Amino acid sequence: MVSVVRCWKAEYQKCKHSILLYMHSMIPIICAAIFAGYYHISRWELATKISAYLEVLAVAFPFLIGIIVGLVVQIENQAGHYQLLLGTIPSRMATYIGKLGFLIREFNSCPYDNRAW
Repeated sequence: MVSVVRCWKAEYQKCKHSILLYMHSMIPIICAAIFAGYYHISRWELATKISAYLEVLAVAFPFLIGIIVGLVVQIENQAGHYQLLLGTIPSRMATYIGKLGFLIREFNSCPYDNRAW
């Protein structure tokens, strides 16, 4: 458990000044505003609007996932040439859980939050 917390803190230090944290909060807000504005002025039926929204999400999610994964890999490379993932900690599972927990936490919170660790 201590290894997971350490990995979580390491992920925070690596991503603190990256664009990744801002992407997790700004992209949903911008996309929601664009869709709300467009659907407000369009004269489509409700079923067509919902279908178009789901189709755009089906195309956009894999694209955004690819961009975010690429950024995470780049941050990991700059932080130490993948040392954390390749074996400096006895348990790789702790590293993966720490990274996943950090990304989920950042996805569900605002990056402007200045909480102390």
